[in-house]
Amino acid sequence: RIHLLAGDYGRAIQFGEEGLHLAEDVGHAEWVAYAETHLAWTLTEAHALPEAIEHAGRGIRAGESAGADLHTMRGWGNLALARWRLGDEEGAVEAAARAEERIAAMSMPPGRAHYLSLSVYTCTGEVRVCAGQTDAARRLLEPFFAAAEASGWRDGMAEASLVLGMCAERDGDTQAAIRWWQRSIETAGEAFPGP
Repeated sequence: RIHLLAGDYGRAIQFGEEGLHLAEDVGHAEWVAYAETHLAWTLTEAHALPEAIEHAGRGIRAGESAGADLHTMRGWGNLALARWRLGDEEGAVEAAARAEERIAAMSMPPGRAHYLSLSVYTCTGEVRVCAGQTDAARRLLEPFFAAAEASGWRDGMAEASLVLGMCAERDGDTQAAIRWWQRSIETAGEAFPGP
């Protein structure tokens, strides 16, 4: 994740593939699901979309076979965004709906968010914004942002702020978009200060 955040996609993909191979060698379906869905997220961010879609699908299948709902949910979110960016809008919206079903079923204490679910919220939220469904994106991301803020989770705040800024921009509220994006930049800098 550190290499991904630093924009070093080559190393992020390399380490993701190595992690996947280790999980496959062990033969533990839940670890395979984790590694596949995390690699799918990395590949989506690197715009290696066909590969991202392939790994998200594998992660979903591995998560389902292991009963690992968190990783299945992550796979659906990653699949949604990769499909959207590749131009499969219908498939993306369908995958986003599957991710949201799993988010709704996830048990979390009120006002809390699970660290490993970050990509589900941001990927699904971005698809909803791109599809013009900004209300749906806000319903998903505003509580997530609040939970991240309450716990001081800067990475979660930065990622959620970015997509909430996209919501505001899509709705024509440029000033709100700028405020969200400034918040994203500030919290990302706090989470990962430069050298």
